[in-house]
Amino acid sequence: MVFNLRDYFPLVFYWDGNEMNGLGASIKFRLYVWEKAFGAWLQHPVLAAGIGHWKVVFKKPMLIDGKRWMTVHNEYLQMVFEMGVGFLIILFGYVFETVKKSSRRMAVPLTALVMIGIYSFASFPMHIAPTAIIAVTWVGILTIKQRYENSDTRS
Repeated sequence: MVFNLRDYFPLVFYWDGNEMNGLGASIKFRLYVWEKAFGAWLQHPVLAAGIGHWKVVFKKPMLIDGKRWMTVHNEYLQMVFEMGVGFLIILFGYVFETVKKSSRRMAVPLTALVMIGIYSFASFPMHIAPTAIIAVTWVGILTIKQRYENSDTRS
């Protein structure tokens, strides 16, 4: 089975293939890497490759651009590749519980986390210390606000 992201998301990943530099090349290279990562994850979907093993599994340079891709350039796909289905269960559980407990007072931290989450689809912010620290800080702020609000409703 060959998995091709363009078949499933044609409007999101529209690209005619003629541009070999700039944005067109970047999209082409990322789609190629994402397809390789998804295919590799399908080989071990439950236990996956292990944390930090992207660099080990794809040690040789990707032939599409002759460069070594140190990350997948998609945090979710990289985490699924490295941690398997367990990551998806934890992620969806956290998102579900957060949305269920959220209120208008939590709009700012939720907005910040949504923005980081969207950015994570095409980049690797959790592999860069400053953005990872900012994301963890927003998670902490959201958790504090949720606990504070829950304690207000109990009193």
